[in-house]
Amino acid sequence: MDIRAKHRYVPMSAQKLRLVCDQVRGMDADQAMTVLQFMPQKGAYFVRKTLASAIANAEENFELNREDLVISSILRTKAPASAG
Repeated sequence: MDIRAKHRYVPMSAQKLRLVCDQVRGMDADQAMTVLQFMPQKGAYFVRKTLASAIANAEENFELNREDLVISSILRTKAPASAG
């Protein structure tokens, strides 16, 4: 079962956020939250906020335990092109 959360329009480059995402991919949810809390990169704040939303979605909507959650996929894509 895949639990998803999106954070759109993050004011950072995709490359900087990908470096943060690569650090937590494959970790369990609690461990990833702890690692993100102590990372000095600005992008860790945005990733942690999105991960907290995904954990809350899993607990409330699917009645899953926080201890059973693992980050199988986390990605950051390019921002949409401006319409101007």
